[in-house]
Amino acid sequence: MPRVRQHQHFVELSDFERGRIIGMREAGFSLREIARRVNRNVSTVLRCWSKWSLEGVQHRRRGSGRPRRTTDREERRLRLLATRDRFSTTRSIANDWMRGSPSRESGVVSDCDTMAELAALLRSEIPEGRNNLTDNHTNLERVAEYCEANYFQSENKRVALEETKNYDTIAS
Repeated sequence: MPRVRQHQHFVELSDFERGRIIGMREAGFSLREIARRVNRNVSTVLRCWSKWSLEGVQHRRRGSGRPRRTTDREERRLRLLATRDRFSTTRSIANDWMRGSPSRESGVVSDCDTMAELAALLRSEIPEGRNNLTDNHTNLERVAEYCEANYFQSENKRVALEETKNYDTIAS
């Protein structure tokens, strides 16, 4: 009596395995030989190779769900707007978003807008941010030196430590 074949649990191909399959196929290996070497079914190897040769992609498409309405570039810009100022409101971010991309509906952002944004960054925001970081760094160094000296000179280490914690929360 023949053995009953046990079905293995499904394990998705990793990017590394997909790369191996494509590389071995381009090197001239047969589908069966590749399947034996990567320990996968021949149909899995064939599907991976077909996807690569027909579509030029090796990765899976995104899952089901609502299609994206923004490009990666727009998402990066939106993230920049949201993180530039921690205390900005959603309404101000939305206004900046709509003001900064007048041709958003058409999906085209003009080079002039991008260059104007870059020029504004180079002219004011980057140097201002650098100066703020330098000032903050200097202030934190001074607080650290004071707290260290205070701790080593203090008779009561616990009180000195509590004072250090208070300075730390103020400085941050």
